[in-house]
Amino acid sequence: MAVHSYKDLPSQGPEGLVVAAIPERLAPEDCLIMRDDGQPDQSPSGLKLEIDLRLKKNAVVGTSSERRRALLRSLRPDLQIVPIRGNVPTRLAKLHEGQYDAIVLAAAGLIRLGHQQKASALNLGRFVNLRLDPTIFVPAPAQGALALQCREGDRVIDAVAPLHDVSASGPVRAERELLRLVDGGCSLPFGAWCRRVDGGDLELMSVLESDGVLVRKSGRAENPDELAAVLWAKLSHTLPETPTDGTSLEA
Repeated sequence: MAVHSYKDLPSQGPEGLVVAAIPERLAPEDCLIMRDDGQPDQSPSGLKLEIDLRLKKNAVVGTSSERRRALLRSLRPDLQIVPIRGNVPTRLAKLHEGQYDAIVLAAAGLIRLGHQQKASALNLGRFVNLRLDPTIFVPAPAQGALALQCREGDRVIDAVAPLHDVSASGPVRAERELLRLVDGGCSLPFGAWCRRVDGGDLELMSVLESDGVLVRKSGRAENPDELAAVLWAKLSHTLPETPTDGTSLEA
C-alpha cells in the first residue's frame, strides 16, 4: 500500500492500482503566510481587501504553483510572484530571512506537520497566517485529502476500508473527475473545490486560466460524476486546442 497526497496523483492512475480509501479530509484551503511586521489591526471584510491591507505594493510572494500565481495576479496584479523550493521548514526560513514578503502554502500540509497547532515547532508566532477563501482562491483538486493506493484485488482493500470517509469521498471524487475530464494534455492553471450544501447536494467550483483570462464556473448536483460532467461542459469551450507535448494541467 502507498499513501499519497491525493492532489499530487495524476488524473489517470496506473493500470492495476486502485485508490482503496480516502481518509478524513483536512483543510483544503491555501494559506498566505507573511512575516509579522506590525500588521494592521483592521478587521477587513473580503479576501482582496485583506490581502491589500496585509501586503505592500509590489510585494514579493513565493510560490511555484501556476494556479496560485494566476489567482494572486487576479487579486493583485502588482505582486512580484517568484518561484520557491524546499520543504515547509525551508520555505518558512526563507520567508523569515526576508527573501520573500509572503509565501503560499497548503493549510493541510501545515496541519499534518503539526506546525499549525504547535507553533513552537517552527516559531510560527513570527508569521501572520491568512486562510484564503476557497470559493475565491480555489484550491487544487483533492487538496487536503490523502489517497490510500493498493493493487486491485489485494486483501489490503478490506484492511483499510474502516479508514474510508464517505463524507469526504463525494466532494473529492467530483474534483478528481473534473480534473480527469479537463486534463487533456494541456498546461493550464486549474483549480477545483467541492463541498456539501443544504439538502445533501454537492456544489463544485472551478477556476481555469486560458489565454490570460481567469474563467470561473460552478454547479450543483447530487452525483459527483454527473456534477463534474456539468462543469466540464461549461469549461470545455474555454480550453485551447490540445497540444501534443504531453504536458499536464498545473495546480
